[in-house]
Amino acid sequence: MFDPMEFEIDEPEKVVYVVGIGPGDVFYLTQEAQNVLEHADAICGYKLYLDLIKPEFPCEEYYSTGMTRKSTAAAGRWKRRIPAGAW
Repeated sequence: MFDPMEFEIDEPEKVVYVVGIGPGDVFYLTQEAQNVLEHADAICGYKLYLDLIKPEFPCEEYYSTGMTRKSTAAAGRWKRRIPAGAW
């Protein structure tokens, strides 16, 4: 099982984890995603999804944005740049 606290990192304040939260219900999170979210100093994401996970994962800071056409288009551009199976 993945535990983000087991890594010895010289500058841990600069580590960023990208975690998929699935359809938004905590039940669907993987154990690895739960471990990372439990130890996070800040969680960023769409407001709708943050509101769904906040009760289970309180942290120091939340950064949210609304879902907009522009951000969805940007996500599509990233997806095209990453070769299939690379992540």
